[in-house]
Amino acid sequence: MSLVDAFPTILELAGCSPKRSCFGKSLMPLVRDPAGRVHDAVFSEIDARTMIRDERFKMVVDTRGTVLKLYDMSADPAEAMNLVGRPEMADTICRLRSRLLTWYLAAPSRQQE
Repeated sequence: MSLVDAFPTILELAGCSPKRSCFGKSLMPLVRDPAGRVHDAVFSEIDARTMIRDERFKMVVDTRGTVLKLYDMSADPAEAMNLVGRPEMADTICRLRSRLLTWYLAAPSRQQE
C-alpha cells in the first residue's frame, strides 16, 4: 500500500474512473480479498534518493543510480546490515534496479517531460 493509492480508491468508491495520469492503484481489490496484492513493490523519493521496497528487500539509490543501501527486510527488519558490495547480492540489485527503472519511466509526471 502507498499513499498515492488513496485517490484512485476514493474514485472507485464514488463510481468514477481515474485518469491515465493517476499514479496509484485502487485498494478496493484488498477489500474484496484481504490476502490479495495491489503492488509488487512500493517506492519513495526524498531529496536526491529513491527507495524501492519489495516483499523482501529495500534498496536506496542516489540520482546517479549508485546503490547506497540494500537490506534484507526478512532477515534484518531493523536495517542493521547494509548488503551493498556483497557479490551474492548482484542479482538482487539488478532485479531491483530493473523494477525501479520500470516504475520511474511509468511515472505520469515523467511521461510529460
